[in-house]
Amino acid sequence: MKRILILTLLLCLVLVSCGGEEKNDEKVNTPDTETKENTVTPGYTFDFKGASVALDAKMESIANTLGEPSSYFESESCAYQGLDKVYSWGSVIIRTYPKDSVDYVLSIELKDDSVSTPEGVSIGDTAESVEAVYGAPTEKTSSALIYRKGNTVLTFLVSEGEINAITYTRNA
Repeated sequence: MKRILILTLLLCLVLVSCGGEEKNDEKVNTPDTETKENTVTPGYTFDFKGASVALDAKMESIANTLGEPSSYFESESCAYQGLDKVYSWGSVIIRTYPKDSVDYVLSIELKDDSVSTPEGVSIGDTAESVEAVYGAPTEKTSSALIYRKGNTVLTFLVSEGEINAITYTRNA
């Protein structure tokens, strides 16, 4: 039940960003299309099925490496011109945003203990084990350990000392 509540809250956070007015002149932290594909400000990455997934990376080559998702959803973006897309490969959900007809990685969510961060942390691990691997968090609350690096916020949601959600989101 707690996991469903947390996933619902995460989805609500994504949807809350849709309330503002669109600004076409707003600068978005995306890789320069003239540089090597998937080059981004160094941050945390997630390695999955042979793909190194980084926020703000081009989704096309990642999707080609990962193969057919187990589920897929798209909807008109309320923040950008085009479609927001949600890809699911079982225990991993990747959300994208469009810019200049290219889809970029917006967030990564790990759903269960069958996957882990490249550093070996997975859902069900203790908060202490996260700190042993990653060190002191950038921010710490009673319900979250938050690490910021480059363009990435890596969040471990904690309940009763145990990790129950792991998300990679863009650093504002």
